[in-house]
Amino acid sequence: QKVMIQMLIMFLIFFSMSLAVLMFTLKISTKELLSIIKVRTLHLKQANQQKNKLFSIVAHDLRSPFSPIIGLTQMVINEIDKLTKKDIVKANTDVNLTARHVLDLLETLLHWSRIQMDKGTISKGNFYLNDLAISNLNLFKMLAHEKQISLKNSVNETLEINADNSVLNTIIRNLISNAIKYTPSGGLIEISSRQINNQWQLVISDNGIGMTSRQISSILADQSKSTTGTNGEIGTGLGLSVCIELLKKHGSQLIIESKETIGSQFYFDVEGCLKQKIPHAHNTLSDSTIKNTDHFKILIVDDQSINRMLLGATIKKLEYDHEQAKNGKDALEKLKHDKYDLILTDIKMPMMDGFELLNSIKNNPIYNTIPVIAFTGTEADDLSNKGFDGQLMKPLDEDKLKVILEHFLVPHLDPSMK
Repeated sequence: QKVMIQMLIMFLIFFSMSLAVLMFTLKISTKELLSIIKVRTLHLKQANQQKNKLFSIVAHDLRSPFSPIIGLTQMVINEIDKLTKKDIVKANTDVNLTARHVLDLLETLLHWSRIQMDKGTISKGNFYLNDLAISNLNLFKMLAHEKQISLKNSVNETLEINADNSVLNTIIRNLISNAIKYTPSGGLIEISSRQINNQWQLVISDNGIGMTSRQISSILADQSKSTTGTNGEIGTGLGLSVCIELLKKHGSQLIIESKETIGSQFYFDVEGCLKQKIPHAHNTLSDSTIKNTDHFKILIVDDQSINRMLLGATIKKLEYDHEQAKNGKDALEKLKHDKYDLILTDIKMPMMDGFELLNSIKNNPIYNTIPVIAFTGTEADDLSNKGFDGQLMKPLDEDKLKVILEHFLVPHLDPSMK
């Protein structure tokens, strides 16, 4: 009986200890569970806020510009016989500026959405920063002219940097767009490079309305709200947020210095060094050589007739001959009956897409030396890795098209044509 009592006592002690451990474990588990629920709730709240912000942008900022586009084009259609050439040019200029604004906003939204989903990789390469500066200033030349703002490029022509070209292009574009928005008529915007303690920096400065230190802190903390520009321009407030996040992914950070009524300066570090530019062979040719291109024939492949028409008109303006095909299958039929020096093809097409066309061309010994350039509106990784000889993004940029045509065609001019 004494042994039974001892065993019972031991059992009660063991049971009490087990119960205490269980209660302690349950207490910890409950605490951890509440913590997890709290974190998940916060993430869900943030995601809901981002969703509401996106819907607000799509509902207003992305929708609003279509009103003047539709209105102006309808006016030209209805009043074409009454409008002067000056009226038509003005209407088309306004439509062009509005469309560029929509495209800029859409590209910013795409980058912002990738950041929210933590997608998108950094792919670095070497290129001259001045080339990127020139292309972006050209992009905003018309908008700056409309607002009577001067654009100045002071980037060192021999500064070669190692960066993701697409990412840096987005950052520069957003910073220049922001500067134009908050710079009054008669102002100056400058993009420049400088070296401080062996570290190169890209600087975009303006003599606009400037900001307070509190506004700068709000921007860097991603808590700022969009305000109207000096001409009443509206925006999403996403541009600078995108710049900040992209620079973080790029291993850099955006620094802002500003004074009210004086102006602002946005800058960040870039990895680079001075390197003498070696001119391409086609850049050393005479103007008469470059213009003597009508013996080249280019094949345009796109299922959208408006894209074929615009690309064809631009190629004709650059004095090249061309033909058109509405899909890959149609292009292969044309290749059987004619000779082409270069092919510009869309990617997504019915019956036979751009990738299928590319494979058919590269696997045919008769055609496989013809350069095939992807002409697409779908942002993708470097298509040269998939067999294309180059790529050109939609909407069409005449300067970039000219560079591609000269690169692939002009160096191979017959000596008798020089």
